[in-house]
Amino acid sequence: MIRQDDPLARRILELQLNVKISEPFSGLLLENDGEIYGAVIINNYTHWDCHLGIVSEGTWLISDARELARYCFNQLKCGRVTFEVAQSNERVHDILLKLGAKYEGCKRQGRPDDNIFLFGLLRSEQKLVRSLQ
Repeated sequence: MIRQDDPLARRILELQLNVKISEPFSGLLLENDGEIYGAVIINNYTHWDCHLGIVSEGTWLISDARELARYCFNQLKCGRVTFEVAQSNERVHDILLKLGAKYEGCKRQGRPDDNIFLFGLLRSEQKLVRSLQ
């Protein structure tokens, strides 16, 4: 389940990634049975594109990616979503590719301890958000 909580999502991402989150942004929490297992920051929102920064404890599933894509396409009416993922997080790279995202490049030293890979998902190219096809 996804729910909005800007202050808590910001605090989680800032602590986990050792970065400062600047406004404007929206913060989402990923929950299962009332337990928070991840946080998402949506920023650089242009009414066509939005960037997602994600941290998760434990296993991040394709259902999580699908739910976030649905939120961005259906709720925010975006035409594309840009996922920013640590280079070292190969599991999430594979999940995003299965969802239909394309690798778009590397932001070198995007985090103090890692590079950030950029993946783009277009509304017209996505594979698993059935409600949009």
